[in-house]
Amino acid sequence: KTNIEKPPKVSNKHLYLVRISSIDNFNIIFNHLSGLDIYNPSPVSIKSRKIGSTPYKVSKDADNLFITMQDSHFLRSINFSKVDNYLSKIVQNYAGIELRYDTVPDVGILQNSKNGEAFWSQNLSDGTLRAIAILFILFQKVIRYDQGFLLIGIEEPELALHPAATSVLLDAMREASQNTQILVTTHSPDLLDNVDLENGDELVLAVDSRDGQTIIAPIDAASREIVHRKLFGLGDLLRMNQLEPEITKPKFEEHV
Repeated sequence: KTNIEKPPKVSNKHLYLVRISSIDNFNIIFNHLSGLDIYNPSPVSIKSRKIGSTPYKVSKDADNLFITMQDSHFLRSINFSKVDNYLSKIVQNYAGIELRYDTVPDVGILQNSKNGEAFWSQNLSDGTLRAIAILFILFQKVIRYDQGFLLIGIEEPELALHPAATSVLLDAMREASQNTQILVTTHSPDLLDNVDLENGDELVLAVDSRDGQTIIAPIDAASREIVHRKLFGLGDLLRMNQLEPEITKPKFEEHV
């Protein structure tokens, strides 16, 4: 039931929220949900150099990364000093990032060496390519109404990266979170070793599947106590498969 005089018709082919998004209040919900961007950069997709994708923002798997780098508006939105700062801590002998705009757009890494030549994408490791894409994602702005993203989600940023490099990306995500909400999924104990619960017990959510249902909740009280008493860290608990979500029982009112 609804108080809307002429609500849009329901269709099995379209999400109803899209159809009703032009109506006040529903429009607010739609805009917030459409402002969520979830990324999982794929080195294979990045190297494919996909043509014809949306040029002004990095796609979900970063297959349009090189095409996007040709867009002047996108490049102006990137804080290259931040990208440089973090890449210098991830790539050994890093001397800068180089963009190529000929018939085959590409990105390369300059290293301190005698010849000073760039290592282009086909010669870069999967971890380095993912790191480049993630840093561009974290520090890209504009895109939507001259605003930053409402939320950026990154799936398993630790993939193909050395644990030390993963901690650098965590620092980058912390900095980016000052302007945009950052949500990260991970199976990495090494990444969790760098997370401090002093910022709030709900900083980390545990995920579990029970009786066919996915449960996402703050870590349970016993785990929080262990971490606060410094008996074990979050990474240690994950290694021991002891990082559990807090299960709260619903409260039922008794009716007489």
